[in-house]
Amino acid sequence: MTKLPHRRAVLLFVPASVDMKQIMRDNGFSQRQINDHLDKYHYFLSTIYKGYLNQYDRNPKGYTRIKDNHLKPFLQGYRDTVKRNLLKWGIIETNNHYIIGKRSKGWRITPKYAGSYRTEICINDTFENNLRNKKAYVNTFKGPVQYLHDMIQRIGIRAEEAHDFVTEKHRKSLQLFHSINANHFIAYNEEAEQWGLYEFNSEHFAAGVEALERSINDKYNADLIAINTIDNGIFNLSLDEYGRLHTPLTNSSRFLRQFLFDKRDPEAPLYNLDLSCSQPFFLNILLTAHYRHNMPESVTRYIEDTSTGTLYSRLMAELGVPAHRRNWFKTEFFGNVFYCSIYTMNLENNLLAQGFKKLYPDVFEFIKNAKRNVYEGKKLVRSYKDLSRQMQQVESDAILNRVVMRAQKQGIWLTTIHDACIVLKEDVQSVYTAMEDVFREEYSLAPTIKVEALRGTKQGTTMLAVVVEEVNTDAMVTMTTDRATTTEATSPEVDTTSCLDSDTTSEDQQRQVDEVIKALPVDKWCPYFSSVYLDTVSNGKSSDQSWKQQTKMQEEDKSMFNSDADYRSSWIAVIKEWKLKEYGDRQAA
Repeated sequence: MTKLPHRRAVLLFVPASVDMKQIMRDNGFSQRQINDHLDKYHYFLSTIYKGYLNQYDRNPKGYTRIKDNHLKPFLQGYRDTVKRNLLKWGIIETNNHYIIGKRSKGWRITPKYAGSYRTEICINDTFENNLRNKKAYVNTFKGPVQYLHDMIQRIGIRAEEAHDFVTEKHRKSLQLFHSINANHFIAYNEEAEQWGLYEFNSEHFAAGVEALERSINDKYNADLIAINTIDNGIFNLSLDEYGRLHTPLTNSSRFLRQFLFDKRDPEAPLYNLDLSCSQPFFLNILLTAHYRHNMPESVTRYIEDTSTGTLYSRLMAELGVPAHRRNWFKTEFFGNVFYCSIYTMNLENNLLAQGFKKLYPDVFEFIKNAKRNVYEGKKLVRSYKDLSRQMQQVESDAILNRVVMRAQKQGIWLTTIHDACIVLKEDVQSVYTAMEDVFREEYSLAPTIKVEALRGTKQGTTMLAVVVEEVNTDAMVTMTTDRATTTEATSPEVDTTSCLDSDTTSEDQQRQVDEVIKALPVDKWCPYFSSVYLDTVSNGKSSDQSWKQQTKMQEEDKSMFNSDADYRSSWIAVIKEWKLKEYGDRQAA
């Protein structure tokens, strides 16, 4: 039996500029009081930051909702004192909003201290041991969730390799960020996606340099927290109000999965069973319930595309998005179709939504109708956010209440990461069949299920290579059917021929350029339009370094423009100049 990796100290993340020990001294605390209570202050600050990183625990204004019964086992009767003092010292703030029995009060680090974070270890051994004590965490689970709670205790992580890996990833991410100068959002994300580095979310688009760098640091810290939490066996599971299960595995990046192992047999390979186009696929359940036997043609096509895992490929081909930008495209697709307001969906310059509407008009209308505000008197009882919540509930019902329950009845060890299941090699066939049968029997749907072997690399500094392999047993033959796949569908080849034909006149060329840029939007969509759409119509030349350098200054400081109109005009001028130069180069060639 291979010896398990040595367990690390529990790490607590606190604001870098907060010297809590000195603050306590300055406020009259004795050394004994500091020894007894310092860890409690650090723990509460770390809990706020972790909730901020996990996102599902925070509201749009950045307040982390923290249940009092989650603090009680660790802070005990001192928790109100910790909150009161941190508020008084200006380190935290609260929204003072709560609903008894439904929603907890929100907390956040004040802007003065929220810039960067450092790690602290516990100085009190009793407090640290209590953090590792799984009985200290609230557990009111039943059925399949309780089963997952028990099964996840067997998950371990090769902490040193994982730590080296994310540290190198963080170093390279910062190196890339500083090499492109200032806040060139798109240029960075293109390179980061290609090399498996930390990427910016769409919410950071208009952020300044400091906020973008902080975003990279936050993602790195989230991975460090996940590694440390799993390494110490601190599996604090929680169900959100929509039935989705959150664990240290769901809160970590996919790159860390290669370092996971089963504590009972660390050398046994783990496999990941994942639904292709999972979130769009779960919409099928709502669509079939709505249309029943009167299914429009575009809805049938959508269900077929999501079931075969070709939805993203078809959309990317329609919009001319290069295949290597698939991960970025998926994020933007959700933000501009599934999880945005009706207003954003209807914008003419929302190219993603318009492309989706063209391919699946009836699904587009269904999504719009599902997002409409519904009032009872003056009370808003439904908003655009409810669709994503419905989809999460559908996911939870299918995976937790049905797939996991079937695995539980067979005594199969597994754990889940939302819609994916991690299992041992000998259980791949059984869980695969369970997932397939659930969607066939319960929802009359045929999903595409990807099977990936999670193989760790020897060197933590190399990029993750998830190896997809066929399990070598006779029972696995059924996994090679036309409905099962072990690889994600790739984008069909896209015709990236330039819209500027070499035999056009200058007048025709100018007209075609005007056609390309006539819908060029203000602010957010300018860089999107130029980087993604022109990447197709100009045969990929927008990725040329000269183009990047030319556009870099346009995004670098919007404040140099007097108005949005000036900003837009400046973008148009740059794109026209670039297109005219390309046309001249082609004519000369």
